[in-house]
Amino acid sequence: FFFSSRRRHTRCSRDWSSDVCSSDLPAGDILVLLHQMERSQWWPEARLRDAQFSQLGRLLDHARRTVPYYRDNPGYDVLRRGETLTPEAWAALPILTRRQAQELGVALHSDALPVGHGEVIPLTTSGSTGMPLRSLKTAISMSFYDAATLREARWHRRDVSGRFAAIKPHFGKTAGTIGEELDNWGDPYSRLFPTGPGFALGIFGDPADQLRWLREVKPDYLLSMPSNTRAIARHAQAHGIAMPPIREVRSYGEAFEDDLPRLCREVWGAKHTTIYSAEESGMIASQCPKRPHLHCEAELAMVEVLDDSGRPCAPGEVGRVVVTHLHNFAAPLIRYELGDLAEVGMACECGRGLPVLKRVLGRTSGLLTLPSGEKRFVEPATRTFVELSAVVQRQIVQRSPTEIDLVLVARRPLTVGEETELFSDLSARFGAKFDFRTVYVDSIPRAASGKFALFRSEIPDK
Repeated sequence: FFFSSRRRHTRCSRDWSSDVCSSDLPAGDILVLLHQMERSQWWPEARLRDAQFSQLGRLLDHARRTVPYYRDNPGYDVLRRGETLTPEAWAALPILTRRQAQELGVALHSDALPVGHGEVIPLTTSGSTGMPLRSLKTAISMSFYDAATLREARWHRRDVSGRFAAIKPHFGKTAGTIGEELDNWGDPYSRLFPTGPGFALGIFGDPADQLRWLREVKPDYLLSMPSNTRAIARHAQAHGIAMPPIREVRSYGEAFEDDLPRLCREVWGAKHTTIYSAEESGMIASQCPKRPHLHCEAELAMVEVLDDSGRPCAPGEVGRVVVTHLHNFAAPLIRYELGDLAEVGMACECGRGLPVLKRVLGRTSGLLTLPSGEKRFVEPATRTFVELSAVVQRQIVQRSPTEIDLVLVARRPLTVGEETELFSDLSARFGAKFDFRTVYVDSIPRAASGKFALFRSEIPDK
């Protein structure tokens, strides 16, 4: 799988049951990739890393020859003819930020794609950071996503003959979106296996309406953004609404609160799993079948977690996520900083050599600014918030280095005692004193991407 393919492919179709476009690679070829990846996952991490650097050398050579930005930038001239790319040379390459990628545009596009990479597919990210990015993918790069999707499904032993429901942004932008019934689970599943029926609903509706819809379609599997799943589950709990059990609830697109797996068990009897992906880089990591942490998809991407000085983080340390897709030769994003924070995990006792992310914390744009000017990641899922049954939905909005609004959708105003306890809890968690203000609203809208931020800073980046 670490190679520049020579196969031909024809088109790309939208995979409604995931969050990334799916290729039209012949089913047999996807199964070959899946077979290879199910063997390589057991390689030692050092062997996987050696294979990654072999492929990264090919990618960098291609970028230096055919992509204007890399060709014209001496910072990428670290690979001489016949040389093997070393970790030291790789670490010396510049970091590509999202803002840079947005401004560079077509200067990141290859003008000579190798034969056999298939159709070039334009993509535009959702812009949840306020900076939508236009880029390209190929049928080959998407075929690896298909194989990783199938491997993740096998890890969690999903029965594709079951009923699958997805509540996602691109199914509709209005609260009144009507659910749709489909014949199957969508690509890549339906191209390889007979599947059960699929059901699709837009994410922008009221949680009560979404819950009624789920009671009607009775899915075995549910896919949605974690904030949306949590809102549905909390609504069911608050109103004592029962529904047939769900086998598995899958999350994507956002970091999730610690109580979500417990909620899924209590409300639906379901296990909770998550994936980490991005539209511009595809699948990044998938939850281990044995543990709650994530395994990086090493066959698809080089995933780095770097500290503020650019050094790799050790297990237990939190840093910036930097990703390089190994097989996207149409618009290579080399050492691309996603804008996320993640904590590195220890090697997994399951035996897979795939690197571990203990957790993905969310966007670096959601960093709290202390009165001193220091920035730090904030975890707004305090126990006090979770235990306040009066709170239906909340968002923490930092207005200035000393002022924070608690924006609440609530069944009733909080008492003075509840506010005092909440403010004290947040101050202790944030490590500083702030001027808190409670703001009550009827609803807190999602971003156009469908994502919901528990914490939002209005302090501009400098």
